[in-house]
Amino acid sequence: MVRLSWSRALAWRMRQQLLDPVGTESVAGVVRRVGAVPAQLDAAAELAVRTRRERSRPGGVARALAEGRIIKTFAFRGATHLLTPEDGGAYLALRAASRDVGAPQLAELLRPDAVGLANASRGGPRRPRRRAADPRGARGGSHRPAQVPPSGLCVRRRVRHAAQAVRVAGRSELRPTAPDHVRYWLGHGLGAGRKRIQSWIAGLGDRLTAVDIDGQSAYLLREDLEELATTPTTTAVRLLPRYDQWVLGPGTADAHVVPPATRTVVSRGANIVIVGGIVAGTWSLIDNQVVAAWSAEAEPPAPEALAEEVARLATILDQPLQPGVRTA
Repeated sequence: MVRLSWSRALAWRMRQQLLDPVGTESVAGVVRRVGAVPAQLDAAAELAVRTRRERSRPGGVARALAEGRIIKTFAFRGATHLLTPEDGGAYLALRAASRDVGAPQLAELLRPDAVGLANASRGGPRRPRRRAADPRGARGGSHRPAQVPPSGLCVRRRVRHAAQAVRVAGRSELRPTAPDHVRYWLGHGLGAGRKRIQSWIAGLGDRLTAVDIDGQSAYLLREDLEELATTPTTTAVRLLPRYDQWVLGPGTADAHVVPPATRTVVSRGANIVIVGGIVAGTWSLIDNQVVAAWSAEAEPPAPEALAEEVARLATILDQPLQPGVRTA
């Protein structure tokens, strides 16, 4: 069994999530790479996307929604997320296949432009229709439930293709992950049953390989093993918004990402500072200055690396920020 360190695994996950190095993907490309972007707060969702792009402009998420390149719908744990139409099809098919979701509930999960739901069973993407964006977004009860179109959205058909949907929906968590994380992401998040998840893992067969990460067993796609094993560790600093997918993917209970002492404040919606993939503290903006509170369980970043990230944040927000960081 290949043995790896958590510092290397987190560095590779940062690479996969376009955090180190920062990516050149489009808005839809970022959403696809991350898997799902929490979108309860529009400003946080836009910052989550823009901090993963070398070049971006304000309003990019809204434009991608208006053009149908991404969708906004209720997904994991009943919260609002940005998804690509293709991945949205897989995720919502899992919701439809669970015992608790039927046709009426599925209708409430969908925005009118979520036509990509049929893609999971059709073997490829379908170009979404262009629609005007709903300025109200898809936040709890602020929009009327969409009626399920008859073309390709039959719940029975979704159930027959649930196994394929699980394979698509689960791929973002095999980077690498323990079985409990897969169950957290797909089970607690979407209502997929334990037996269904276990059969999906078994169905991947030789595509999966087991690795040892500092004594903990985890799964990894075999095709990614060489890249992971050669990824250098990193001390890159990133200022991420509240409820960022970096922590919501594995869950705030994952002590390898979120030190236990900071779990409560992160779960309550604090902006986070990550150093090498670990939450080193939280941050807020007060009087055009970044004010940070550091975790006693993680190393604070090097001052020059933090100053560089603050400068990048100032460019993204298009507002002057003082170069120094005040400690709360």
